[in-house]
Amino acid sequence: MWNLKVSVSGSAAASGRASGAGLESGGGKGRWSAKRKTGVVLELLRGAGLESTSRKDGVTAATLTEWRDAFLASGAEALKVRQEDLVRGQGRRMKHGIAELAMENE
Repeated sequence: MWNLKVSVSGSAAASGRASGAGLESGGGKGRWSAKRKTGVVLELLRGAGLESTSRKDGVTAATLTEWRDAFLASGAEALKVRQEDLVRGQGRRMKHGIAELAMENE
């Protein structure tokens, strides 16, 4: 019905960004979603070589290293538990237990 021709010139055409090429094939061109970055980082953490992963995904080793470091840092932050939070939680559990015992004794 519609006959449209689109002409792309310059570096966008050469890299395939205009058509989205490379995103589906894992070529590394364009923006990477958090899910894709996580997958690559997990590959590295499972023992994949940095240089081979860099070549395979078309991402520099420095970028992969930044992603891995950020991933590990956020994981470490998530595992930090403040002592005050532990004490508060324990206090709540103890108060709840005392309240239950008091109601049973009435």
